Amino acid sequence: MRNAWVRGEHSGEGKSDLSTRRSVPMYDRLVRELKKWRLRTVYGDGEDLVFAHPELGTPLDRTKTTRRFQAACVAATRDPRARWS
Repeated sequence: MRNAWVRGEHSGEGKSDLSTRRSVPMYDRLVRELKKWRLRTVYGDGEDLVFAHPELGTPLDRTKTTRRFQAACVAATRDPRARWS
């Protein structure tokens, strides 16, 4: 991550010096998938968000994204009694 999305704009500054220099390792499969995604999307420039609204290129709505993620986690358990807590 080169920068963050803060108050509606890109910011090259993190919460600390460490956060602007930190690297997060990724599996090779994830790297391949992200590269393929970059070739398919119209938002593949270096300054574009990786996880953005597919039509607008803007940040995803936090509430909607959380709900979809939680539903996917529950569905993955294949147990209708599963709950997000």
